[in-house]
Amino acid sequence: MKQALKSLFMVGLLLGVMACQINFPAPDDDPLPTIPLETMASTEPATVTLPPTEFPTVAPTITATNFPPTLTIDPVLDASQLMLESRTHTEENSTLPGYRLSSTYPVFTAPIDERLTNFNLEVEEIIVNMEASFRTDANAIPNDPNFGPNQSILDIQYQVMYFERGVISIYFNISLYMSGAAHPNGFSVVLNYDLVEGARINMVDLFLSGSNYLTALSDYCTTNLASQGRLEFPAGALPDEVNYKSWNITPTGLRITFDPYQVGPYAMGFQVVDVPYADLSSILRLDGALGRVMAP
Repeated sequence: MKQALKSLFMVGLLLGVMACQINFPAPDDDPLPTIPLETMASTEPATVTLPPTEFPTVAPTITATNFPPTLTIDPVLDASQLMLESRTHTEENSTLPGYRLSSTYPVFTAPIDERLTNFNLEVEEIIVNMEASFRTDANAIPNDPNFGPNQSILDIQYQVMYFERGVISIYFNISLYMSGAAHPNGFSVVLNYDLVEGARINMVDLFLSGSNYLTALSDYCTTNLASQGRLEFPAGALPDEVNYKSWNITPTGLRITFDPYQVGPYAMGFQVVDVPYADLSSILRLDGALGRVMAP
């Protein structure tokens, strides 16, 4: 009996010594740092490093602008097809004085949907027509010293000004030099396209029927250009369709491009005016493509 009690005493003593070596956190110790839920939702992998006893006072938040535009336009269009590819066509004619051209343009790669195919056809028509016109003019220049030895040159580049919510807006920048000219020239061509409807967007489609939208655009552009000393040829900004043929849809407004010589001399180059949607709100038509662009 005494031997059993002695064994129990030794076991209890051993457990007491082990308990003294266990450290429990004090109530006011800092917990382990955690990653806020908003950060976990980010589309980009993030590495969060916090000091052992320090926490951010405000958790990081993710706004809509942090995310790439959705590729899903509507239930009919296959998002996997909505990938733009740049293609370049080059050509050179070495017959004096000769010419060379380079055209870079966007296409949807191997689309199945007819609406995307129609967009590709619209782009192809623009490029083919510009190249054909240039080729005709370049070939008509005689091999005459009076025209100089330089080749004629056509260079076409593009920018995607908007590509969201079933709307795509393309700006083509064309640089042109004809053999014998004193200097090159430039002009712009645009394509605004509704991918949901499968059709080109015309400026008149953006405004309410009967609204005097050309006057509204002219008033804004004239004031804007004049205030910056960029309006030397006022006739180029008058409310005429020809003056407002080069326009693009952007997230915040309509971008109007005036080509060289239109509102100023060649040395001034292209002139650009961004007209906010807010300044046109009373005459905008919101039941079509522009309504989707402006939707919250």
